Amino acid sequence: MNNTRQIDFEDYIQEKHSEQYIGLDDDMPDDCNDWLYNLDPQELIDFGQEYADKVHTKAIRECMKALPEAPNVMNRIYKEEASESLKKLLHYGR
Repeated sequence: MNNTRQIDFEDYIQEKHSEQYIGLDDDMPDDCNDWLYNLDPQELIDFGQEYADKVHTKAIRECMKALPEAPNVMNRIYKEEASESLKKLLHYGR
């Protein structure tokens, strides 16, 4: 999952299978189906969680790249709103 293309869960499962597969390329698809069929339900859930975590982490990184100034903008807005609230409060007391 190091490339920029988003892979779907099926591709992710095939990647997980290929990490442990030893055999001929021609036999790999059938072996993957057998491997998947024989997975314990908890193992499949764990793979799903790993996949979701990777997708979520990648999405956050992409957002942060697209919005590198987001934390600064949010901080500035917060300070401006706090400053306006303080001005209103001080003005109200006059």
